[in-house]
Amino acid sequence: MKKLALIVLCSGFSTSFFGFNTDAFASVANSEVKVTKASETSDSTTASNELTNRQTEIEAAFKLAQQQFETRQKQIAQDIAEAQKYSQKRHEDLHNDFAVIQDQLDQTHNDFQNHFNEVNNRIQTDHSTIEDQWAQTQKQLDQVRADLKQKIAEAEKLQEQLKSDRSTLDQSISKAKSSAQRVKGQFTEGAENAEAAVSDVQNRTGDIEGSINRIKAVLDSAGDDLSADGKEGEKTPTTLSAMSKKTDDQQPNIQLKEYPKTNDQANPSLSLIGFGIIGSILFYYTRKFYK
Repeated sequence: MKKLALIVLCSGFSTSFFGFNTDAFASVANSEVKVTKASETSDSTTASNELTNRQTEIEAAFKLAQQQFETRQKQIAQDIAEAQKYSQKRHEDLHNDFAVIQDQLDQTHNDFQNHFNEVNNRIQTDHSTIEDQWAQTQKQLDQVRADLKQKIAEAEKLQEQLKSDRSTLDQSISKAKSSAQRVKGQFTEGAENAEAAVSDVQNRTGDIEGSINRIKAVLDSAGDDLSADGKEGEKTPTTLSAMSKKTDDQQPNIQLKEYPKTNDQANPSLSLIGFGIIGSILFYYTRKFYK
């Protein structure tokens, strides 16, 4: 900046100086031309006076030019001083600004370096974590694939079992339908047989009730005879047996005549039941009257 200011100052000074000298020399030349012309038309005295006057004018013009030069030189020196002062101030400002910018750049660089280191460390940590997670995920994926293959094999096996069970079930259903039809036929036949048996039992029940009533009537009549002959109760059981035999001998025709008859063959179970009932009744009355 100082060199530039000096160059500008010198250029301005040279321009001012040469411009002033050119004007002065032009004025002098013009004056000389005029003096030459005047000297041609006038006499030597007039020429001498004019020359003296012209020299006085030249000296005055030179003095004026010298003053202007000094004034211009002072102005240029003042401009140079101001330019140097401004340049120094600007240089200090630029230096301060450069220092501030340098500090900012250093701070930014430090922040960037710290951030870069932090990001790099985080990336390395995340990379390790991602690798671990990827390994675990790969392991889980392999396990899932193995489980899936096993499930598929089990599903295929189950499907085959279902097909076999379905075939067996179809056969079982077919057999069940056949069995149901046979059972239905047997049930229908059994129902018909049951209805016939119920009808037969009802008929036999009526016959048994009639027989029981007749037995009760015989026993009641025998009881009345025993009550009339109470004093003979001290006799041996042989007398009671004889009386029972006599009573049985007196009623054979009635039993044979009124015993229920059916078209079916004789049922041994009903005969045993009847004999049991008769024996129980006889035992009851024997204990009652011969205690």
